[in-house]
Amino acid sequence: MKGKKLFFHILYWFTVANFMELIAYITMRSFASGGDTGHLSRGLGLSPWLIFIVGNTLIIFGLSVLFKNVLPVKYDLFAKENVLTRWAILLITSFCLFLWGSGLRVVLYIYPDPQWMFGLIGFAAFISVLFIFKPTR
Repeated sequence: MKGKKLFFHILYWFTVANFMELIAYITMRSFASGGDTGHLSRGLGLSPWLIFIVGNTLIIFGLSVLFKNVLPVKYDLFAKENVLTRWAILLITSFCLFLWGSGLRVVLYIYPDPQWMFGLIGFAAFISVLFIFKPTR
């Protein structure tokens, strides 16, 4: 069982790290003229709106699975009835997903470009997730 817990723990954070980058690329940079996402949309002749809408729909679906199905398993394996540990897991997960990989990076590094405002989506998502998925006993 110990090996399975370690595997789950590694897989969980691997998933969070990958979602973090998907959010950074699709949500925050769909309309960028340069960079990977900008080159992809121009190279394939796709509208940035298509990438933004379809990509974010898939990201929202994946995040709903993560927060509704996977996070409770993580709580059961690592936090049992400890609400403080559950909050720590939720805070670290949400911080990585919405602030570290997206919100803070976009707001701090691309200002004064008008696209810095996309970083505010990360802050709103962070706060929303804390309220919607707050740990209970």
